[in-house]
Amino acid sequence: MPKYQHPKILFINMAEDAAKVLEAKGYNVSVGSLGEPYNVKQKTISFLCVRR
Repeated sequence: MPKYQHPKILFINMAEDAAKVLEAKGYNVSVGSLGEPYNVKQKTISFLCVRR
């Protein structure tokens, strides 16, 4: 159990070494990811504006 319950710290897509340092000092740390990055081709998209 962490020494400090607050603040709750979330590391997203960061090195786990930084989280381990804060955990060792007693902070409430979680590590997560938004998944693997991937490239997306850009397209020209036309939008039709309709007034009501």
